[in-house]
Amino acid sequence: MNEPIRSTRRPRVYLLAQPSISRRGELPDLRPLGEFGDVTVIVTGDMNPMRYPGKTADAIEDKLADFDPDVDYLAAAGGATLAALVIGLVLGQMEIEQFQWLSFQRGTDAEGRRVNEGGYYRPVRLNFSQLELVEDSTPNEEDNDEQ
Repeated sequence: MNEPIRSTRRPRVYLLAQPSISRRGELPDLRPLGEFGDVTVIVTGDMNPMRYPGKTADAIEDKLADFDPDVDYLAAAGGATLAALVIGLVLGQMEIEQFQWLSFQRGTDAEGRRVNEGGYYRPVRLNFSQLELVEDSTPNEEDNDEQ
């Protein structure tokens, strides 16, 4: 049996959207993402997924052209939440059903409150084909019309 060919390039971290400035006037510290690979922002401040969803989706697809779900990571650190939805749709169109997600695990302060300081990113493999939809047990109007 042949072993799959593994990429020899450094992994990339695809940051979903350009982070926004917090209420404290600070940008999130993205240095920990660099430990996993070279960081590329997918949706930058000059893109507008709400106003130009098609144009934004095309730009996202271009940025994800070299995305290797076995080597690269996706991550979020704030920014436009609509960007995540559009990126998910583009990944679906690209038939990417699994990928590595960098999940931010917050630290705790002396009182046990969750804070960003002391936090870290943890890789998680997500596989959409293993997700199950939960059926709604309440009938909707269409169900009633058929009876």
